Amino acid sequence: MAGTFCLLGVPGFSVSPLYEAPDNFTWDKFWEGSTQISPNSIATGLFIVMWSFSGYNYVNVVLGEVRDPVRTVQQAAPLALLLVFMTYTAVNIGYFAVVAKGDVLNSGRLVA
Repeated sequence: MAGTFCLLGVPGFSVSPLYEAPDNFTWDKFWEGSTQISPNSIATGLFIVMWSFSGYNYVNVVLGEVRDPVRTVQQAAPLALLLVFMTYTAVNIGYFAVVAKGDVLNSGRLVA
């Protein structure tokens, strides 16, 4: 949340002057360091993203307790997917707003 506020320029939410100011949203910097794309990194990134949607394993268990499960799934599933997508996107935008590209590249972790 703080990263998104920093990106929007909300007073009190800014990167410390002691820290390298991130410049991750320009086209030249956006793809910097991503030349080593391999099937392994793509598969790992997909598994990290799919972890966000792992709660759908329990839908059938919960549907046993619902009065009209078909109608409930038809209404709730698209809304839930949209909310998870929006949350995941907002978190990533906030992350890239406050973390410098050098820190991401030198961390040794795959960011998805």
